[in-house]
Amino acid sequence: AFRTLAGRTGGLILEGRVVFEREISIVACRDQGGAVVFYPPGENVHQDGILRSSYAPFRGEALVQHAQDYALRILEHFDYVGVLAVEFFVADGALIANEMAPRVHNSGHWSIEASITSQFENHLRALAGLPLGSTALRRDALLVNAVGRLPDPAAILALPDVH
Repeated sequence: AFRTLAGRTGGLILEGRVVFEREISIVACRDQGGAVVFYPPGENVHQDGILRSSYAPFRGEALVQHAQDYALRILEHFDYVGVLAVEFFVADGALIANEMAPRVHNSGHWSIEASITSQFENHLRALAGLPLGSTALRRDALLVNAVGRLPDPAAILALPDVH
């Protein structure tokens, strides 16, 4: 299989397995004038390679600053306008980039109800040349990624502030 794939694509890139303690995401938005806002970082929990939940804010100030610095460098390098999400593995106190998504991203969907301005609204504002809105949290947030067979949602939806 390896030889077959290598022959068809002209080469392969192999990634090593990364042992990590957690995964965090930073969601940023850059407007047409270069102003950037950051959403509070989220910590992601995966099961079988699928995002199961994300909660915000992740409280690790040094890591948050590094994640924001990396995202800012990417936004500026590509002169990107709109929402950008970057996922990082945290391993031995350092960040290892895992995924970059130049769009609204599921690890920031909690911003719909939990932030003053959602990632969706800020993405549209950036593209339309409008001022970016506040990314401040109204409250801490938990996103549960509903994939596959779901339990009866009645008990969960009966909780206050669940959307």
